[in-house]
Amino acid sequence: MTGPLNGTFAPNTGRWVVCSKSPYTSIWAESNCGSWFGAEVKKAGFDGLIITGASDTPVYIEIKDDVVRINDASFLWGKGTYYTTPKLKENFGNEKAMVACIGQAGENLVKYANIVSEERAAGRTGMGAIFGAKKLKGIIVKGSNSNLEVADESKLKDAIEKARERVRSAISTKVLRQFGTSSSIDTYNITGELDIKYFSQAKWEKASKISGITMAQKLLVKNRFCHSCVIGCGRRVVIKEGEYKTDEIEGPEYETIVSYGSLLLNHDLESIVYMNKKCFDYGIDTISSGGI
Repeated sequence: MTGPLNGTFAPNTGRWVVCSKSPYTSIWAESNCGSWFGAEVKKAGFDGLIITGASDTPVYIEIKDDVVRINDASFLWGKGTYYTTPKLKENFGNEKAMVACIGQAGENLVKYANIVSEERAAGRTGMGAIFGAKKLKGIIVKGSNSNLEVADESKLKDAIEKARERVRSAISTKVLRQFGTSSSIDTYNITGELDIKYFSQAKWEKASKISGITMAQKLLVKNRFCHSCVIGCGRRVVIKEGEYKTDEIEGPEYETIVSYGSLLLNHDLESIVYMNKKCFDYGIDTISSGGI
C-alpha cells in the first residue's frame, strides 16, 4: 500500500507498506520499505495492490500502467533477489521498472523472511513468507504518470519547499547524510543504550570499529536516496580487497550492524557488510536473524 503523498516530491514520503496476516500470530502484521517501488505503483495508477488467494505454481505479477499480468516464475524459483531483480527487468524490457521480490527464505516460508526492493527491505513481521505461501516470487511495476493529480498544485509546491528546507537544515539530517543510521553506534555505547552481547553488557570498547564514522571513512563511496528523500542516509559501500571483497552494494543500517556486530561482539565491519549482502540475497530480516 502507498500513502497520499507517495509519487509526489513531498520530502521523505517514499515509503510503502506491506500488510497481511502474521505468519507468527495469525493476526495483523505490517512492514514498511523505502526504495522507489511505492512511487512507481502510484505512477501506474494504483494506491495499493490487494493480492488474494495462492497459486499452485510460482508466479510473478507484472504491472505496466493499468495492464496487469500474472506470469510464470518457475525459472526464478530457488534464486536469490540479486538474480531475480535484474532478470525480471530484463524480461520486462525496462531497466527503470521497480521490483519487489523474495529470495529463498520466503520461498521456504521462513517466518522472518522479508520482501526486497532495490536493496531495501520490508524487513519485519515475515511478509516474505506470505509471498512464499502464495507462490508469489515478486512484483515488477512501471508507471508512466509522473504528474499525479492533486487538489491544489500551487499550495502543495509551496508546502513541499517549506518542508524540504526544514528537513535540509536539521542537524539530524546532516548527521544521517554523513554517517547514516549507524551514526548513533558511538553515542549509544556511551549512554548504555547499545545492544551488546545480547543485552548482558553495558559498554564495548570496540564499538567505534563498526560505527557510521568508520564506515564513512573506510568503505563509503556515495550516499543513496529513496524516492523524494532529501536526507540520503543510504550507504553505498565497496570492499576493495580481502575475504569480503565486493563491488558497490548497499551498506548495513544501524539494526544490521547491531545484529551482526555488537550483539555478537563482532568488530569486523567488512564481515557485517558481507552478512547484510547475504541477507538481502536470501531475503532474510537482519534483525530477527541476528538473534538466532
